[in-house]
Amino acid sequence: MRHRVLRDLVHPTEGIGWNLMRICLGTSDFTSSPWYWYDDLPPGQKDPDLGHFSIQRDIDLHIPAVTCEALSLNPDLRLFASPWSAPGWTKSSGSLCGGSLLPGCEAVVARYYRMAVEAYGELGIPIAAITLQNEPLHADRRYPTCYMTWEQQLRLLLLAREEFDRHDLDTEIWIFDHNFADASAFSEPILVDPGGCAAADGEAFHEHDGQPDEMGYLWSRYPEGPVFLTEHSTWGTGGMERVLQYLRDGSRSYKAWVTCLDEAQQPKPGTHPSSPTFVTVQRPDPNAVTYIPEYWLLGQIALCAGRRRAH
Repeated sequence: MRHRVLRDLVHPTEGIGWNLMRICLGTSDFTSSPWYWYDDLPPGQKDPDLGHFSIQRDIDLHIPAVTCEALSLNPDLRLFASPWSAPGWTKSSGSLCGGSLLPGCEAVVARYYRMAVEAYGELGIPIAAITLQNEPLHADRRYPTCYMTWEQQLRLLLLAREEFDRHDLDTEIWIFDHNFADASAFSEPILVDPGGCAAADGEAFHEHDGQPDEMGYLWSRYPEGPVFLTEHSTWGTGGMERVLQYLRDGSRSYKAWVTCLDEAQQPKPGTHPSSPTFVTVQRPDPNAVTYIPEYWLLGQIALCAGRRRAH
């Protein structure tokens, strides 16, 4: 059943051909596991040399295995990865939840991201791009989050670019990864900086506040940097029109969040509710799987995009 669902999502001819999907670096707010990161330590301990780094928890949860299965069905599938938080010992909260990145910790976080990309690469999973922080302007003590100013993100960007280049990684780095409404105030100072503009490979956006034309404004000002809609879910034919609006304002992607939950929109240990997902699994019978209408609506857009690429 899992194989059939993956085929229906990503296969270019037997499914709807999704070719860009997000994975989480560590835990997100939709998980069946307790919060975790790749270098978890007891409170008060630190690991600046990253000697305890491991993605074994991801492996135990079968995340790489399912990702490899998706890649086998569509070798052109590109993956981008987003962290919900830096390691807790690099933050003011001392925890994955809430707080902000401590000044001076940018170098170790950049190294941490590079090691995560390499670890997935060793499993045969190329990470096409990363965002430096999911929703950097939001912090919540109830689930993994990490506040980050644009100045901090600029420093992290430059250090991450240096790490990736030194280790011959071609993984792109996308800045921002938050709402349209804050795009100019956060992203433009990074792009105005010559080093920041050279280091950033793109800009990522969410639509929980603001309008797509705010993304379009940045794209028109800095057309050498592609823009991506990396988190939002839309519904019905009006929602599909909204997806087309993202594309008209320059986005190279539409990333719904999330792909699959159960009929009660679980598991969800975080604070944010979810509407029904593209794929719904029935808890009493995991082989009972249903698709919502948006699966077919988005499939029409994906099919048309695929035909345009073919021509």
